[in-house]
Amino acid sequence: MPSYLAMIRNLDGGKFSVEYPDLPGCTGLAQNFPEARRVAGSLLEEHIRGLLAQGMELPAPRSWKELQEAGLEEGGFPTLIPLPGLGGNYRGLRS
Repeated sequence: MPSYLAMIRNLDGGKFSVEYPDLPGCTGLAQNFPEARRVAGSLLEEHIRGLLAQGMELPAPRSWKELQEAGLEEGGFPTLIPLPGLGGNYRGLRS
């Protein structure tokens, strides 16, 4: 099953941000790291559902190495989050 890399970063004040470098606009906040992992899964599912509902293609997930070569900002915890169970409805996933 394809996965997307989420970057979880510790912010000032103890909160955590979640962002998906391959999915612009797919971001969120959490109070702690375990919550950030849960938020990451929910964000991904909501974002993917929205893209599919609009008939848009899903961008192919890039590897850690590809993201680093593209200038991914250092710092944070790279975390692989599997695509949500949407009944195998991944039409449009570009590879």
